[in-house]
Amino acid sequence: MSLRGLLCCEVTKTKRDNILLAGLAAVLLSVGYSTFQMYLGMSVGERMYFDLLSYVVVFNNTTLVLPATLALVGGHMIDREYGAGTLKSILTIPVPFQRLLVAKLLAGGLVSLLFGITSFTLTLASGTLLLRLDGVTVDGICLACWQICGMSLLCYLAVTPVIVLATRRRGLYTVGAGVAFLLSLTCLFVGSSSVSDVFPITAGYALVGYAAASETAAPLTSLAVFAGVLAITAALVRHSPSYDSLVATSAKAKGRASRKAKASQ
Repeated sequence: MSLRGLLCCEVTKTKRDNILLAGLAAVLLSVGYSTFQMYLGMSVGERMYFDLLSYVVVFNNTTLVLPATLALVGGHMIDREYGAGTLKSILTIPVPFQRLLVAKLLAGGLVSLLFGITSFTLTLASGTLLLRLDGVTVDGICLACWQICGMSLLCYLAVTPVIVLATRRRGLYTVGAGVAFLLSLTCLFVGSSSVSDVFPITAGYALVGYAAASETAAPLTSLAVFAGVLAITAALVRHSPSYDSLVATSAKAKGRASRKAKASQ
């Protein structure tokens, strides 16, 4: 099966997966929290603008929601093959596991764009319909779309090595999501410091023109960082375990869990 065919299959399966709704709920929570922050400012007489709302949404997405959510969704897309017992049946199809993994990672990239578009749409609706903010211009809307959607995709690229590592064993993707969340919290300390353009999650600031980027941040440095992240991801995919190894590891883990459950009874 071609990579395009595998990608179409992954998109179809993901559309029916409840984990997608959980991710969209997380995006809604981020925009809702950002809207509440703006409302608090307006309630004390401060004048709020649409570009500030966009700034806050990108910040909250980066530091609270997207890295962990995308790692959770991306890891689940791979881990569900263990839970559904389909990984073993894939052995009968002449498709290298590496190609399947690439298809799943590409599908995760599409999901990250969906989250970005959803976040932008909710931000626009909140700024124009709920808060009725000043400064809603065509240029401002386009910039908000570029920054929110762009950072969503770049956050996903930043955590792809974590996602690939989480494919080594069934259920490990939840640990990967926890690691991604800790990395996102690190953004609170990195912020606009001189290392923000080399820290993978905040390296995208310079590429999308986000105001929190360091004054010394250079787009070429950020591009080099993401090139390194992609190289690491490619190496992990290339040296990923075989089907037999993954199935055997999953079976051993399941057997140990079963024995522990019987021993506790």
